[in-house]
Amino acid sequence: VAVGGWIGVLALAAARAGAITERNIQPYLTLAGQAALSIERSSLFKQTQEALEETSMLYRASRAIGAATSIPEVANVLLGSVSEGGFERGLVLIRRQVEDKLEVVAGWDQSGRPVEVGVQMDVDQVSPHLTIYSDLTQEDAPPNHRALDEVWRRWVTEGEGAALASVPILFRGSPLGVLLVESCRADQLNEKTLQPFVTLAAQAAVSIENRRLFEETRRAADEEALLNEMLRRLATALDIHAIIQAVQDSLAQLVLFDHLSLALVNEEMSTLEVFHPGVVETEGEHVLAKGKIINLQEALAGRVVNSRKTTVFDLTDSSLQGLEVEVMRQAGIRTCVIIPLVYGRDVLGSLGLGHSSR
Repeated sequence: VAVGGWIGVLALAAARAGAITERNIQPYLTLAGQAALSIERSSLFKQTQEALEETSMLYRASRAIGAATSIPEVANVLLGSVSEGGFERGLVLIRRQVEDKLEVVAGWDQSGRPVEVGVQMDVDQVSPHLTIYSDLTQEDAPPNHRALDEVWRRWVTEGEGAALASVPILFRGSPLGVLLVESCRADQLNEKTLQPFVTLAAQAAVSIENRRLFEETRRAADEEALLNEMLRRLATALDIHAIIQAVQDSLAQLVLFDHLSLALVNEEMSTLEVFHPGVVETEGEHVLAKGKIINLQEALAGRVVNSRKTTVFDLTDSSLQGLEVEVMRQAGIRTCVIIPLVYGRDVLGSLGLGHSSR
């Protein structure tokens, strides 16, 4: 007994009756008391040492998160804490800004197995709370992680006893990502051992949001400078080809696209004349080259010219037909944006941008 609590028991046995008396066992009682104190001191020392190590790890990781200059750096700091904690594997997924998807940006595996960066899962599949899945096998992956089947097959240890913890990375209640921690021992994952990751995840969320705000501010400044340069070039350009080149050069730095086309409407608003083809198909009847005349009513650009509204078209939609549709499809373009060229009350033509991804 130590400080009123049971630590263990010392059992004595004798071969003859009456050999064990209160007087005879007094030395053992004293020895048991000293052993209890020694065990208690050792336990307190171990707890203190573990607390100091945890505090030291949190301090180093917090400083590293604060000094990180990119989101992948923040992710790697989290993984470093997983490694220091003695866990088998760690994985960090961060929310993509353009869609509600979480994407693997970094991973750590004690065995050295590679982690597939780029694997995605839906944001709504992440619990906003710390979640622990115990005694997992290959067949019973939690439903909200089935999107990570490929990673799961690499992760879950064969046989019983594997456990997975999902630590959400939240900023003002909104999920920015998730830290997954795996252990082959279910008893290793509990709220106490995972508390440091919860603390670091909260700091990581602030750092990630700050990095994104910084990148957005810098990107907005770059875009404004490019637009000002484009306007300057357009103001001094008198030749249609110089205008097209100025637009193309500027847009290439602002947005990713595989196709840029420019077509002008005739005075009767009945046809479009291609001035810049973007992509050209030279086989068969689908030829979209400079000078090509297209019936306004048969072209996607015709819809935009008539509506005067910028429109996004999904070229994988089989209901969309037309010359420029076929040309872009054959060139691998899957999505296009057509912008009307409006001057006062008149529509002069259209500007088309296409990309090979949706």
